[in-house]
Amino acid sequence: MKKYYTRACNFFYGSTSKNLIKRKLSLPLCGDTSISFNQIEISVLANQAFTNGDIAFLQERGIPPMAWSPLAGGMLFGGGNPNLTATLQAKAGDAGVDIGAVAVGWLLAHPAKILPVLGTNNLERISHISDALKLDMDRTEWFEIYEAANGTEVP
Repeated sequence: MKKYYTRACNFFYGSTSKNLIKRKLSLPLCGDTSISFNQIEISVLANQAFTNGDIAFLQERGIPPMAWSPLAGGMLFGGGNPNLTATLQAKAGDAGVDIGAVAVGWLLAHPAKILPVLGTNNLERISHISDALKLDMDRTEWFEIYEAANGTEVP
């Protein structure tokens, strides 16, 4: 039976689990080379995992990715990407939720079965984000958000 830990020992090895997965390695702890890591940075803004092989690597192995910083460290709320902000606000308005719920719903809608790891202890924010479970996002909506985040159309 394989063991799955959510994060690498960043404090000791100085590299994130994302880099371990990119290199398709597992970190031998106590001689056990079957230990794997599945917590990587994934958000609407940090969406490189969809194109750099991280998500595909985990999907091939049937391992649901755990998304740390699913709200991009709060940067989604800063308006640094006006096109993305407008797209998220429109989707949120249509669904009657806030943009954090749309951003988390976007992750949940992916077939990789992404598990967002929220960093907040704010109960009100958690309550609003939990509205993501009410969303029924189709592929067209998913790609609209993806394209708005990247500023380019998907061919």
